[in-house]
Amino acid sequence: MDAKFAPRPARASFVRRLFQEVDYWVQEGLIGQEASAAIRSRYREPSPVDWRGRVVTVLTIMAASFLGLGVILFFASNWEAIPRLAKFILVSSVMSGVYIAGYSLRYERGYERLGEALIILGTILFGSAIFLVAQAFNMREHFPNGLLLWSLGILSVALFTRSPFVFALFNLAFIAWSWTETYYFHNWGPTTLLVTLGVIIPAAYKLENRYLVALGFATLGFCAIEGAFFDSTSIYGHTPDIVYIAMASTFGGMIYAAGAFQDRLPEYKKYRYIFQVFGLVFILVPLFLLSSPGLIHDFSREASSSSLRFAPISFFETIAMVLIILAMLVLSRVKKFDRACTEEIGACAVVVILIALLGIIILYAGKGIRHSDSFAILIAIIVNVVLLVLLAAIIFHGYRQGNKLLVNAALITFVAAAITRYFETFWDMMPRSVFFIGGGALLLVGGVLLEKQRRKLMGSPKEART
Repeated sequence: MDAKFAPRPARASFVRRLFQEVDYWVQEGLIGQEASAAIRSRYREPSPVDWRGRVVTVLTIMAASFLGLGVILFFASNWEAIPRLAKFILVSSVMSGVYIAGYSLRYERGYERLGEALIILGTILFGSAIFLVAQAFNMREHFPNGLLLWSLGILSVALFTRSPFVFALFNLAFIAWSWTETYYFHNWGPTTLLVTLGVIIPAAYKLENRYLVALGFATLGFCAIEGAFFDSTSIYGHTPDIVYIAMASTFGGMIYAAGAFQDRLPEYKKYRYIFQVFGLVFILVPLFLLSSPGLIHDFSREASSSSLRFAPISFFETIAMVLIILAMLVLSRVKKFDRACTEEIGACAVVVILIALLGIIILYAGKGIRHSDSFAILIAIIVNVVLLVLLAAIIFHGYRQGNKLLVNAALITFVAAAITRYFETFWDMMPRSVFFIGGGALLLVGGVLLEKQRRKLMGSPKEART
């Protein structure tokens, strides 16, 4: 193997499966030892799966959570009987002792998981200490400030320990602060978005943790929802649910497009499945909801009963996400990525723009039109056609890329949509016995046909026949 080829990053499960297949190929005489060694040198040897270590991690995290809850409940139940100064000394001593023990176990004695659990317990106790001490000294300040102070304390610990669990706890505490500011006090600003883009997501990539990356982009979606909520409660009256549906689909399209873009960058390829799962959920669920005439009728009535006004935050957030998708589409062409990447991102752009247009029609069509059943049926027919075409495209693309996730997600959505349409269409038209007998028979036949087709798409010819 030429030294100029560095080992490629890949998921450990893929590398293990590949190495197993390479061994089979050598045994069957398909390739020689030299080719086997060349293939193996292209990927880093995965470390053995330490399932016991994972169990220990789960148990220690659970233990830290239960201990933290127990300590908080103990303080809360005996709080009135303890003098003020003693309260402060007791809380500070327990928290400091837990931090010192965690540091010693993790960095000095080599018990990394147990030490990390105690550090997490220390961060939980720090949050409880803030509110308990504030209560003891009758500090009735702006209570979200306590959550902000807690999240900043967790962040300092996370930067020191570089622990994914502590970073996740910081992320959740920061979301809690942002939501309480918006929900209880109608204070909204770009702080959450800036921290998400400047701290949370970069830290997740720096730690190379897929779950932190997922949580970071979930926080980004939370920022969009929070902005729309601020629109609806603080300034502009009630915002209909169709606005949230359109924003969710736009966010899903942006996430999926980002995954397709990163899939062509070797150092970010391992995050592909996270972006695909998030993106598909946020794209397919809004389409599924809009495929029902009954729900469209409800959305239309809600829109007509609301004091509709222009909601700038929701509007500009949606426009910004669409522009990001289009920018990734242009960059994929400039960087000369493969055609499949351009098709994926382009499909995302088309779907989110179409859903946004349907949302505008539902919101701003004439009141007489929106209240008619024919309007809801027409929108539902359009959405069902779009959903069917999109699912067929996802299945075809998944087959072409050898991606079972895409194929299975599309098939599950198709089955769910088919069952829903069957109930909507025939529930009032048939006797109940005939309805369920016919539905069961259709499900059996459809299940057999779909499974055979799935095996034919994703499996070998031999597997497809079995």
